[in-house]
Amino acid sequence: MLLVLPSYGVIAVVLWLVLVMMAATSESRWYVTPAFTSFLILWALLYGEAELADVKIELHERVSDTVIGVAVAYLAGAALPALLARRKAS
Repeated sequence: MLLVLPSYGVIAVVLWLVLVMMAATSESRWYVTPAFTSFLILWALLYGEAELADVKIELHERVSDTVIGVAVAYLAGAALPALLARRKAS
């Protein structure tokens, strides 16, 4: 969609729809919120530089971002609560 250079009105509607869908599914068990956040991040990275899309979405960049995200999620969701629970028990 960024290759087409849509008008500001179209951009506003698309971003509004993405935010509404992200908010609507954030509490569901579908776990689709990351798809919406990825869309928003890629849009922010590529807006105004559509000709660099293939450069910015290279495999190593996406993989490193994913690994960092998984590590942060693991620390916040599993490791930190386990440490806190072990500390409370002792």
